[in-house]
Amino acid sequence: MIPGEITPEVILGILHRRKWIIFIPFLAAVMLGLFLAITIPRTYKAETVILVTPPRVPSDYIRPVVSGEFEERLQTISQQILSRSRLEKVIRELGLYKEALKKAPMDAVIVSMRKKIEIKTQPRRRGRGGLNSFSLSFIHPDPVMCAKVVNTLASLYI
Repeated sequence: MIPGEITPEVILGILHRRKWIIFIPFLAAVMLGLFLAITIPRTYKAETVILVTPPRVPSDYIRPVVSGEFEERLQTISQQILSRSRLEKVIRELGLYKEALKKAPMDAVIVSMRKKIEIKTQPRRRGRGGLNSFSLSFIHPDPVMCAKVVNTLASLYI
């Protein structure tokens, strides 16, 4: 063997002598991962995509009632979906946040719910006749309730 040459035996010797330097950080990482997996609350995200089709009748025959770009329409839709009256209706219908409503007023609960709702545009698809779409998502600890909220909000739009 040539002095200074690294062979598999040399590497195994180094690993054997330094086993605690390797084992302790590995064990700490596993323990931290298990601790976080147990203590961090589970959250689920339900999402739906809603297609918005432009009017099919030529504007020469009928003046369009809704004018403007898709982004403007989406802003209006977002304001409608996130309005206090709609969210309060969803909270009462589905029995959401029962414990929070005992401790906080409805306005605070609605603000909290708004933070968990996300509305964003989807990329425009070519060859689909100008279809536009947006996604509506909601985050909640209960997967069934999460899906119910998204379905209810989507049905309020449709």
